[in-house]
Amino acid sequence: MPCRALTLALAAMLSAPGAGFAQELAAMKLDAVVSTCTPTTLIAQKVFGSTPQSTPIIMDAVADPVGQNIISSLARPGSNVTGLASQAEDIMPKMLSQFAAILERPAKVAVHLTLVRVDAGRKPGDASLSDAFEAAVRAGARGILVLPDEPFFFATRARIVELAARHRLPAVYGIREFVDAGGLMS
Repeated sequence: MPCRALTLALAAMLSAPGAGFAQELAAMKLDAVVSTCTPTTLIAQKVFGSTPQSTPIIMDAVADPVGQNIISSLARPGSNVTGLASQAEDIMPKMLSQFAAILERPAKVAVHLTLVRVDAGRKPGDASLSDAFEAAVRAGARGILVLPDEPFFFATRARIVELAARHRLPAVYGIREFVDAGGLMS
């Protein structure tokens, strides 16, 4: 069937949406939902349901969707969710061992799962990234590990690489695009 029109509703779901936001999305009667990480997939599932009759959800870069009960199995998801799973959990031990090999001695490493604190009405950006790096340095971090399952990290990868260099923190990143932006290793 040819596509006559495509409407995209872009929602920045940085934390659980309020009831009004969830109702607004559900009321749109969307044909499908695309989620770009684990948190947004979980939110979409809560808003749109998780039965085969529910609005289809196409996930991208979701960490362990079977273990998080998002789908039944990778081969047969069994619900309205399908898409790509992230293998971050499987490669994390190897990433950490490679990172340890380049550090001079045992060191405290800041793991950025969610690099920013989001205040109501405040969009995350340069200030919150800078705050996160400064907090890591104050806490004695001698390196950072940035996980791949966060769209905000990907969108701000050049700034993250710049801040790691400015603070002289060796960094390992979950995806190669950070290295393409000048980062140390992925």
